[in-house]
Amino acid sequence: MQKKVQQILQTKRYLLVLDDVWSEDPEKWSRFKYLLPNGNGTKGASILVTTRLETVASIVGPHPAHHLVGLSDDDIWSVFRQQAWSLFGPNREVRAELVKIGRNIVRKCGGSPLAAKALGSLLRFKTEEHQWDSIEK
Repeated sequence: MQKKVQQILQTKRYLLVLDDVWSEDPEKWSRFKYLLPNGNGTKGASILVTTRLETVASIVGPHPAHHLVGLSDDDIWSVFRQQAWSLFGPNREVRAELVKIGRNIVRKCGGSPLAAKALGSLLRFKTEEHQWDSIEK
């Protein structure tokens, strides 16, 4: 099967995306790269690796890592609000207490849209202030 994959990739352009890689084992990465064509005839072939670990970034590639910054609190608030209040509809009023707690939760997300989406979804069916307080703390 390895030979078949190598034959197919040898003449194709491809983008291979490896998302959220955690393995810090250089030997595993070497074995993986060995399976890929050696570059002859693979013009346009690329590998994109995402990771949270600086060590993984240094093991994986010859290119320097691109560090991403988190979204602004306003952008994160948009993501959170869309998840938390999507059931209310666009014109429904949301209690000011929940908005205040929600804003505090958003500040703790560190710019991560994934965290904002997860927390907003978690609170979607919770309408009581104490329920929101427990998440904020």
